[in-house]
Amino acid sequence: MFGMSDKMLEKAKYKIKANKAYMASHGIMIDDKLIPYKDFVANSYVNPDRYIAELQHRAWSVYDYAKENDLSNLFLTLTLPTEWHQMKSFKGKLIKNKKFGGRTIITTCKHPLSGQKLFLMNTDENIDKYSPKGASIELSRLLVLLRNDRSFRSIDKDKRCYFRVTEPHKDGTPHLHISFFMPQENINSVVKSINRLFPAPQSKIELNVNSPVHYLMKYVLK
Repeated sequence: MFGMSDKMLEKAKYKIKANKAYMASHGIMIDDKLIPYKDFVANSYVNPDRYIAELQHRAWSVYDYAKENDLSNLFLTLTLPTEWHQMKSFKGKLIKNKKFGGRTIITTCKHPLSGQKLFLMNTDENIDKYSPKGASIELSRLLVLLRNDRSFRSIDKDKRCYFRVTEPHKDGTPHLHISFFMPQENINSVVKSINRLFPAPQSKIELNVNSPVHYLMKYVLK
């Protein structure tokens, strides 16, 4: 599991197992029959089949709507700069990133007289800011910048839609994949807005002429 130690992974697996057991053995009585809680939820680890089916249904509904309205696709990937990543890849392995902007909750130092190792609770606000949760909030903020831009808001509401997916990097830091659907004639103005909001060298745009939709671009915030 990305960003987790063996101890954290073992603890997470135990919690998931206990949660699944509870959701399967408890529920609502209907006509003297127990309907387990797990049948009501689309949680990814309690009821993965239902969860995946719901995601697929949402994605295909958006895609079908775009196809019916002859909308083109603008695909974006938003990632965060290096200071948001606690770890980085080096020769196929994860190592500590010296440019990481956050700090761990527990820090260590040496006693000035005895030299004994001391453990200190870190209260630096950057702990929350550069956590995976903080990174997700920052990605959402960047997406809102584009959604609120005139180039996107000027498109008729019936002619624009999108869906987003959050995925983790190997170190656990999240990044966003977004598929925007809009009229072909609006894509260039939206791309210009992307470059204005996130100027080079942050941006990278790639064209994919083999896309199953009319037009596919990839935008990466590095």
